[in-house]
Amino acid sequence: YGGTTAAGGAVDTLGTFYTVDTVNGWTKVVPPAGVNAVPLGGAFAGVGLGTGGSFSCTTPCTQFSLQFSMAGGFTNAAGAMTSKVAAYGTRTDSTVTPTLVTTGWFDAGNLPLANAAMASAPASVPVSNSATANTFDQYAGLLMVGGQAITAANNDTNGCVVYAGFASSPNTNGPKNAAFPCTGVGGDPSGALVTASGGIGFRTGVTLVPVDSTTFLLFGGSKSGGISGNGLKNDLWQGKLACNGPATGACTTQVTWTQLFPTGTPPTFRTNAGGAIWQTTFSFTFPLFSINRRMVIYGGTDASGAVNDIWEYDLPTNAWRQPRQDGGFALAPATRTRPMMAGDGSRAYVFGGLISGTPTDQLWTTSRQSTARVLMKAPLGLPSIDTATGMTITVDGNGLTSSTLTQGYLWDGSKWRFVGTGLQDAFGTRLVVSPTAPGTAFVQPDGNIYLLLQQAQRATTQFSGSPVGVDRLKMTVDFK
Repeated sequence: YGGTTAAGGAVDTLGTFYTVDTVNGWTKVVPPAGVNAVPLGGAFAGVGLGTGGSFSCTTPCTQFSLQFSMAGGFTNAAGAMTSKVAAYGTRTDSTVTPTLVTTGWFDAGNLPLANAAMASAPASVPVSNSATANTFDQYAGLLMVGGQAITAANNDTNGCVVYAGFASSPNTNGPKNAAFPCTGVGGDPSGALVTASGGIGFRTGVTLVPVDSTTFLLFGGSKSGGISGNGLKNDLWQGKLACNGPATGACTTQVTWTQLFPTGTPPTFRTNAGGAIWQTTFSFTFPLFSINRRMVIYGGTDASGAVNDIWEYDLPTNAWRQPRQDGGFALAPATRTRPMMAGDGSRAYVFGGLISGTPTDQLWTTSRQSTARVLMKAPLGLPSIDTATGMTITVDGNGLTSSTLTQGYLWDGSKWRFVGTGLQDAFGTRLVVSPTAPGTAFVQPDGNIYLLLQQAQRATTQFSGSPVGVDRLKMTVDFK
């Protein structure tokens, strides 16, 4: 959601957002016209993103089903910020006839102060529901650390905030729409986020990664105001979100931070790195069932400047390692600062950021174990390239090893452009696509056209996966 141009203005129409998947690519979502077309507060960049939640009831009543929520953000190019929290989804009102269904943005409350550019992670927030010990309800929301409005002076009160919005699963609980401090007295039992501590303290540029809905990893950043350890950091902390309390009373929503001391060589001291869970595996040793996760840290800025290296943290073994990554301009993203990063348990996705100070719309994906792929070079065979815009290219690959799982990409000189997915018809298993971009964009200075075939799924121990293969490849260049 959102983002800014190089001048600080909005990239998209307010309220618009995008979804992406590895098979179908990007989908632009423009909310229906009306009062719910834009979020209250008017944030267009620098928001914290969280889960959406829902509210169900016995009809006739008004129910909600929400995809995601967002908190704070910038409202203009001058840096003004909002405290509003909004959620996107569907409201179903059965108190009227006919039932009224509205899709769009809905108010979900306010943060303690206007803020933007927080490190954030989606969360399932436990909130006490009675004076009985260990009784609570779960709410959809997010965890936020730092932000543009946080300084060493107010870090102890607002430097870490947990926000609980709508219920995290369909039930009859109304929205909580409440913020809970996770620093200072009551919110952080460990005291790690207190500015004057020797722990996390006040930091900018931290990397916050959700391990699950109540466990988080915090890495690096730049610390100031502490009694020790100020400056660029590369330490690693684990936060556990829970409703803690006495044996005979209501529990309190808190995040308890614990410093981890991994073995192996860690990443260099840095700020503004990307981070995500890029591998999740499952194992069963009777009678225990284990979930094993690995986090990837990408890029950021260290003492030498912007970097584009990759590091892995193995949670089960508490160890750092640096994976080998494919090199070359076409196989690895250019060095960038402040990219967005997310993971789905089998891949990590890197989007946007600044390359040499210029915003980019590139999306890159990487995984700990790569999918099968084949790179092919097709010589154009012409002494010079006709630059007419009517030049088109048709790719016809016959005899694919797999149809619907094989994806085709053409190199346009700066990125791999997705052109289509394989199909199966009367002519066999094949890929037939005609990119909409002018054909000259795909002809490289060496006179060749480069095609990459890649599987949508990688091989695993549970799924053998599929190799990539093609019996015949024909590229047709047409001048009209």
